[in-house]
Amino acid sequence: MDDLELERQKKFIATIKEIRTTDFENGRPFMMLSGNLPEGQAYFEFPDGHFEVQEVLTVGVNYDFKSLGVLGDEEINALRKEYAEILT
Repeated sequence: MDDLELERQKKFIATIKEIRTTDFENGRPFMMLSGNLPEGQAYFEFPDGHFEVQEVLTVGVNYDFKSLGVLGDEEINALRKEYAEILT
C-alpha cells in the first residue's frame, strides 16, 4: 500500500469512528455492514454495548429494521477483534 492509499485508509477509519461516536452520543445504534453476513443484514452496535444482527428492509424510500438476534459475548469479542480499528 503506498502512502496515498495509507492516508486515505486512515481518513476513512477516522470518519467511520466519528460517525460511530456521533451515533452513540445521539442515543442511536451504529450500523456495520459486513461480508460475514448475508446481503440485507447488518450488525448494530448499541450505546449500551450490546450487538444485534438485523435485517435491513427497504419500504419505498424508507428503511425498516428487523432484529434477528442478539450476539453473545464470544461473538462480540470476535467482532471487536476483527474490526479493532473501528470499534476501539
